[in-house]
Amino acid sequence: MIRVQCPHCHRRYRTMTEAMGKTAVCSGCNESFRIGEQRVPFQWKETDLSEDSWIGVPAPKEKKEYRQCFMCDAPMEPGMVRCPECGANQVTGVVQRTRTQEDVEARPSLWSKLPTRWLVVSLALLALGGGVYGVFSWTRSSANRMADQMADERLVARAAALLGKGADDLDLAAQFAGQVTDENLDRYLMMLTAREEHRRRAVTALIGCGRISRIEPILKAAEAETTGASGRRILELMGPRRLVELACDPAESVRKTAAAALCLIFDVQPGEDTLRQLAAPTTTTEKTHTLNLLCRPWPQATGTFQVVVGEERSPFLVQVSQVGRTFYLRTDWAEFATVPGRQRVFEIPIERWCAATGPAVDVTALRQMLAGSVTLSSPVGVGWEGTILLRVKQASLDRLPGFLPFEPPRRERDTETAIRLERGR
Repeated sequence: MIRVQCPHCHRRYRTMTEAMGKTAVCSGCNESFRIGEQRVPFQWKETDLSEDSWIGVPAPKEKKEYRQCFMCDAPMEPGMVRCPECGANQVTGVVQRTRTQEDVEARPSLWSKLPTRWLVVSLALLALGGGVYGVFSWTRSSANRMADQMADERLVARAAALLGKGADDLDLAAQFAGQVTDENLDRYLMMLTAREEHRRRAVTALIGCGRISRIEPILKAAEAETTGASGRRILELMGPRRLVELACDPAESVRKTAAAALCLIFDVQPGEDTLRQLAAPTTTTEKTHTLNLLCRPWPQATGTFQVVVGEERSPFLVQVSQVGRTFYLRTDWAEFATVPGRQRVFEIPIERWCAATGPAVDVTALRQMLAGSVTLSSPVGVGWEGTILLRVKQASLDRLPGFLPFEPPRRERDTETAIRLERGR
C-alpha cells in the first residue's frame, strides 16, 4: 500500500502499486489526475488518517474480528452474545447451559416412572379373570344348550309314546301346539333322521303344529334326499292356510319362502311370475283367490251343505272352502282337510267324525270302542259323496255317538253306509 495526493486540492488517498499511472477523479475537488503524479510529502507522524480513502483499486475487505469466550476461551463469531460451548452470556456473565442430546436421552420417560411390576401383575390378573369368565360363559352356554336339547328330546319322547298308543297328528297338535318356534326349529330338524319311525313322525307333527315363520330350513329339508318326505309332510301339516298367512307377512323374505312352499305342496311350477304373485303384499283373501286361480277353482264343490246319511238329514250345516288344491270341511266343533296328494277326498277317522258332529265326545275313549272312517269325495268337482265304514270293537252299543243315524253293528262286524253332502236349504 502507498499513499498518493491530489495535485489540485492535496487530498490524500491510499492505493496499491498496481494503480500507479491510472487516471482517477478526486472526490474532494472532482478534478482528474494521474495516480502517482504527486506523492505525499513525508511526515513523521500522520496527522489526519481519517481523510484517507482508497482510490484506483477496490477497498480491501474488512477482516472478521474473532473473539473468545471469557469463560472457556472458545472462539465466537462476531455479534454472538452467548457461548455455544459453555452457554456463558458475554454481556451479563450468566451461564445457561443448553441440554444436549445425551441429556435428553438420559432423562427418564413416563413409562420408566410407572410401576412395571404392578402393571405386569395387573395384566396377568386381568387375563386370568377374562379366561375364567370365558370358560364360565362357555360352560354355562353349553349347559343351557344341553338342557334345551334334553328338554326337546323329552318332548319328542312323550309325543312318540302317544303315537305308539294310537294317537294321531291332531292329538299331538291339541297337546303340543306352539312348542316348536323359530328359535329351536333347527334342533328339531336335526331329529328328522331318527331311526325310530314314531320319533320321526312325532318330530314332524311337532314342527307342523309349531309357531314358525322360518320356512327356508323346512324347504331345505324337503329338498334333501334323507329328509325330503318329512319336510314335505311338515309343510302339509302346517297347512296351506298358515302358509298363505306367511305369504302375506310384512317381511319380504318370509313371503318369498312361503310362496315357494305353496308351490311345492301343490306341485305348481315356481316360475318368476308365479312366485311374484304369491309373494305380493296383499290380504289373505286376495292371496287365497290368487292361489285358487293357479290351482283351478272348484266353486260347485264349495259352500254350505247339509249332511245326509242314508235318508237321514243332519240338523246342522257344514261349510266347505278351498285353499289351493286343499278343501276344508268345517262343522260347529271341528274342521277337516282333504288328504294331501289326493284330489278332493276327505278321510275322517270315525271318532273324529263323532266328536265333530256331536258335543261332549271323548275322542280317546271313543277310539277304544269304535274303528272306521268317513270318506267323502268329489271326483268331478260337483257335490260330495262317500261312505261311512264302522266297526264296534268292544261291547255292543245301544246308540252311536255323533251324527251316525243308524243301528250300531254287532261287535267285530263291519257296516258300510252311504253319506253325501247336499246344498243347504
